[in-house]
Amino acid sequence: MKKELRYAWIESCYRHLGHLPKKALLDMFGTSEASMSADIRRVAEGINEAGGRVEIHAGRFVGDLPSNTVFPGAAFQDLIRSGLFGFYRSVDVELRLEPDPVLLGKVASAIARRQVIEAAYCAGSGRAVRRLSPHSIIEVLGRMHFRAYDHGKNAYSDFVFTRLEGPIRDVDISYVGPEMDEADAQRDAVTLVANAYYSGEDRAAIIREYGLDPSGQKRHRIRRSDVFYVRRKFEGPTTDFQPRIMIEE
Repeated sequence: MKKELRYAWIESCYRHLGHLPKKALLDMFGTSEASMSADIRRVAEGINEAGGRVEIHAGRFVGDLPSNTVFPGAAFQDLIRSGLFGFYRSVDVELRLEPDPVLLGKVASAIARRQVIEAAYCAGSGRAVRRLSPHSIIEVLGRMHFRAYDHGKNAYSDFVFTRLEGPIRDVDISYVGPEMDEADAQRDAVTLVANAYYSGEDRAAIIREYGLDPSGQKRHRIRRSDVFYVRRKFEGPTTDFQPRIMIEE
């Protein structure tokens, strides 16, 4: 792990957790105790150079940290999700399958080599063999997709990894890269809007949760090819369901 990221994680632990889970970080960093001690000293120096007042006692910081982060790059949410502290779990309510690592590797290799591939794909319209020029991998709402040019349909589209069937074969035809994929390159303005169905404390909670302005809105610029998935994020299981957030384009 790069030293800049180690510094960021050390600061983040002290700043938000109040202490350093040293053994867990040693396992994660893959470094020695001597290297960890050197990292802690460097972080303390950087904090003091930025206006903080900390000292190291028995491997711990004592004193005051500056209000702003000194070593950026480690969101505390990522530290929690890493499982470092042992009290985090993630629940996948849909329990989707993970992509086959062999197929994932074949697609990743094709992207790196700019190679056309051929494989069976199970879409809503049925199973068919597709010839594809993949150019990027996207994870959306817990599902891994790849974006590719479909040579049979002469169009770019998204493909879900778990609907792909092996084997994947290389095809000796010209690769079509992402250069003409306008939907993937262009960003559209969308507005997140608190659903007017909710009022009072419910509405106030929605505004706070999504960081909306006092009128209940927030503007974003999103890849055109991703707007569909952002909209799906807020859809409910039935037509009677009232989503908390509406998407306006």
